[in-house]
Amino acid sequence: MAGRTEYNKCMVPYMKGSGEDKKLGFCVGAKICSGKATSEDQARQICLTEPKKQPKPRKSKKSCGTDMEELAACAVGKLTPEVLSSSRGLDRILTEILQECSCGKVTKTKSTKRKRSTEELSDEEIETLATINELSGVFSQE
Repeated sequence: MAGRTEYNKCMVPYMKGSGEDKKLGFCVGAKICSGKATSEDQARQICLTEPKKQPKPRKSKKSCGTDMEELAACAVGKLTPEVLSSSRGLDRILTEILQECSCGKVTKTKSTKRKRSTEELSDEEIETLATINELSGVFSQE
């Protein structure tokens, strides 16, 4: 068959039934519609004798792959005072930023908490902000 549309039209009668009959029928249809078999008997023989293909393994979330220098540059660029002064914990903020920088997207949960002012930051958070500022030079004082 020439294209996907023709293949799909050809497969319609083979997509009926249930259970093993449906699986075998689908396989027979696939062999005929793809041109791998010229008759239903030949297709049935192929389906019954050839080993089944194993499914492809799922890709893990770690397969995003990002250069560490690029990841660091991206993360530092996203560490703004507004982000760091939010009511979320620093570990959660960094997790989201690193995920976004390495994989390109992040699923965030809506926060109903209000943003904290810099006066409400803990000493540890202020120290972390100062260290990040010092390392990145992003928040230079003028």
